[in-house]
Amino acid sequence: MKLFTDLAEAVEKSWNKSDFNSFTSIATETLQKLKYEESIEQLNKSVQDWMLASKELPKQISVHNSF
Repeated sequence: MKLFTDLAEAVEKSWNKSDFNSFTSIATETLQKLKYEESIEQLNKSVQDWMLASKELPKQISVHNSF
C-alpha cells in the first residue's frame, strides 16, 4: 500500500538525518503530519483488503513480544 510505503520512507529519512536518535518522536511527528484522502473506515477496509489479498504478510517484530 502506497500510504504505508510513503510513511515508512518519511520515517526512515528523518531517522537517518537524526543520527538515529529519538525514533519515537520521529515516528509520532511523521504520523501526525500524515495526509491521506480516505476516511478511517475506508482506510481500515483498504488494509483488510490488502491483508486478505496478500500471499504472505510482513513479519511482525516486537522486542517484548507484547502482542
